Amino acid sequence: MSGVRSIASALAALLVLYPLVAWGDPVAPSAPGDQLLYEALMKAPVGTYADYLLSSEGEKETLVMHYALVERSDIRLAIEIEVATPEGPFLTRLEYIPDGDTAWKLDHARVKVGKHPVQTVPPPGTSIIRKGTFEGKLLGQEKISTKAGAFDATHYQQGAYEVWMSDRALPLGLVKKVGHSTTEILQKVGSGKKSQLK
Repeated sequence: MSGVRSIASALAALLVLYPLVAWGDPVAPSAPGDQLLYEALMKAPVGTYADYLLSSEGEKETLVMHYALVERSDIRLAIEIEVATPEGPFLTRLEYIPDGDTAWKLDHARVKVGKHPVQTVPPPGTSIIRKGTFEGKLLGQEKISTKAGAFDATHYQQGAYEVWMSDRALPLGLVKKVGHSTTEILQKVGSGKKSQLK
């Protein structure tokens, strides 16, 4: 099996078990809000998307993860994740509802694999994106260079992962993530993305 198929199959299996944990630790899953930055999500225009290159240690081939902010209103915020797998496109729509005036709480997700019907699933646990806070041990400030540009990023430890965050890395705030022999790094930012899972 090629490197891309190995990564994609592992990702698909993880998303089937934990449909909302696109970035979760398979040993101790965390909800996706753990690697989203409130300030970036509020700054990004609706339709902003970001592509991340996912690579695995020892594998030559890579995988592209596509994230888009497809909705933001007074009552809902939605992020869609798309990745190509051997079964066809794997789409996940994460829907958040307000939790007070300065936070968003994960409410549910919609998942579609290839030609299979869309499924609505509850979150595996509480995930809240809160203004002015980020979960993790602060390690410092670093400049990270990516194909999308250079970012002055804040470096955190989150369990087995290290993440670099910046409110300039729209729409998520994530610049780079390393852990479990994989690296995910920002490659491209664009605009005009429409929802595929309303």
